[in-house]
Amino acid sequence: MSTLKHPFDADSLVLLASKILKDEAPPPDAFYSPELLALIQAMLCKDAHLRPMINKILCYGFLQETMQHANEAYHLGLDLSDFARAAAENAMRENQACSSPVGRDSPDASSASVSLPGRPATAAPENEEEYEEEFEDYSGSEGEVPHPQKELRASVANLKIGNSAAPAREAPDPGAEAKAASYAAKADSLREYLRSQMPEDEFRRVHALVCASGEVSPEELQRRVCSVLGAEKAPELLTLFQLLCFLENVSAGIAQQP
Repeated sequence: MSTLKHPFDADSLVLLASKILKDEAPPPDAFYSPELLALIQAMLCKDAHLRPMINKILCYGFLQETMQHANEAYHLGLDLSDFARAAAENAMRENQACSSPVGRDSPDASSASVSLPGRPATAAPENEEEYEEEFEDYSGSEGEVPHPQKELRASVANLKIGNSAAPAREAPDPGAEAKAASYAAKADSLREYLRSQMPEDEFRRVHALVCASGEVSPEELQRRVCSVLGAEKAPELLTLFQLLCFLENVSAGIAQQP
């Protein structure tokens, strides 16, 4: 929303999901405050365990005035005192840290960038060339790629999920039932493809692992999926399993709407 455009664009839903999961979102305009820019980066962190929780975000000092204004302007009647108190305590601790000899004389103090809880210290955008090289592998032009893996990559790159073409912007908004059916059809198509790539038992095990992936780190999920599918298949198919679970959840969520 801060850039007024989609952060990721792709020709198919599969490549779009890959970009969301692997690529870095473009930075917002520098017009916004450093605090907001840092918060956006923290919230878009690929590792869910490093993203700040909503109760922590509401304690950020730079949000307090806007929160209070919205609460009063829209007569929400919310008790925001706990968040304001926590923000004041955080500001006091930061001031004490800055005024201490260590904070004042530290050689890195003047050059430290604004950071927020949940933002990984080493986060850096991926090099555009690295992204190009990664997806060039799907074309099957690399001679050193083992033959079965090269075929799988080509298969994934050419995969079309149902009617994955983007709808025209001027098209009327379909009803909830039609939306749910559309997502369900895409999920069915992707589910059929994944089942064709492995025995049913492996499909069920990986599907269960990915659906419960919020309970483990991305590295642990990758390790568990590799133990089922093997090191050659897992990197190519894990993203598709994540996309399948997303489509299933969206379809179920829309269908449950009143």
